[in-house]
Amino acid sequence: MKGFLLKAHAKKASAKARERSAVSRAQLDGQSRQTTETKTSAFPTGKINQTERDRSVLTDSSFDPREPRKEETVSDDKPPEKMSFFSMPQPADADGTSAWLVGNKTAMAQVIDSPGYPSRTPKPPRCDMTVFRQTIDQQKWGIFATGLIKSGELLFAERPLLVAPRSVPKHFRALPCPQYDDGRVMPLVLETYERMLKLSLDRLPADRQKTFMELPNARTELAGYPILGTFFTNNFGIENLKDNTTYDGYAGVCEMGSRFRHSCRPNIMQRFNLASFSFQFYAARDVEANEELFYAFCGVEGSAASRKARLAPYGIACKCSSCLNATPESDLLRTNFQSEIERLTEQTTECWKTGNKIRPEVLGNMLKLEQDMIKEGLDGISEFTAFLMVIGLTLKSMGQSSVAETYLTRCKGVVGIIDGSASA
Repeated sequence: MKGFLLKAHAKKASAKARERSAVSRAQLDGQSRQTTETKTSAFPTGKINQTERDRSVLTDSSFDPREPRKEETVSDDKPPEKMSFFSMPQPADADGTSAWLVGNKTAMAQVIDSPGYPSRTPKPPRCDMTVFRQTIDQQKWGIFATGLIKSGELLFAERPLLVAPRSVPKHFRALPCPQYDDGRVMPLVLETYERMLKLSLDRLPADRQKTFMELPNARTELAGYPILGTFFTNNFGIENLKDNTTYDGYAGVCEMGSRFRHSCRPNIMQRFNLASFSFQFYAARDVEANEELFYAFCGVEGSAASRKARLAPYGIACKCSSCLNATPESDLLRTNFQSEIERLTEQTTECWKTGNKIRPEVLGNMLKLEQDMIKEGLDGISEFTAFLMVIGLTLKSMGQSSVAETYLTRCKGVVGIIDGSASA
């Protein structure tokens, strides 16, 4: 049980190392085009990076331009070494293709060697689970539920338009610029990375390239780099796809999934399935017909002021009720709910280990926190689902089996999504 709680916090923890089988060069060379060996750095990432990253990359003083480099030019007809461009999946199927800028062939091995690869994208219970339309005030566009959607149900799955390293490479060893100072190196790095992403996008059909470029671009600090700006505005992190050449793994931009609007009261969650090379979007709680579907672009913990600061790079001023009606009490709840869940969980697990009875006041504190989180709109996050399981198991250990079953049933549909055991 405690292990499941740790999985629920996976967005804040490092992924376990996984063995990667070797893939023969012959499997990869048919698709690859060679590019430059890189080192990567922190950079403002997309919707998924709930831990804030260093936003001073354009004036990063830690970069040493005097580091020796190969005297090698970078051109469109001769991309640098070590990175590769792929179209995924191979072979292609009717569910669409993705452009993938790969930093290391071990990442490709993770996908090719995943059980079931290549699989088709999974289909939801109904083909019309969602609709993309204007909001009631006709000021925005959003994705809405067309009918009742139960917690854990698949909304849709789609292949991303573009997958690339989650952070801009810090520098390229092959860049012939040892005489440049930092202020000139970083624009050259960004220009090179922009070109690499362009070469990746060129592998897509023209209509998918057009769709990518029509997505919003809120990254004003990347003026002059339209692909980078669009990528960092709209991407979702791929937590289960990493290699040793990328700073913090990969991220992908979707045609429909990237159109979800932000709320600090989210009601959906997503995961990436390697076998089908697709993002899968699920209801994180029961969703009513005509209810808009929201994803949290930043961490939902912390005060309203801190969340406002995290959203500023996206040009977003959140209008959810938790931001508009924030109070010192709601700020305190959002600041402390994670540690409070951990504290209550430790109290109950200690009782289970020692055989002691759980005190009624502990259960009372659990039920109060549950209701407070629902009221604050935190019932659509993974920590809440894990907490429901803790409450259910606590009730069961206290002999309240029927009530316990209602809690365990409520979280059953989402558990497999959080820990990755749900079928693709």
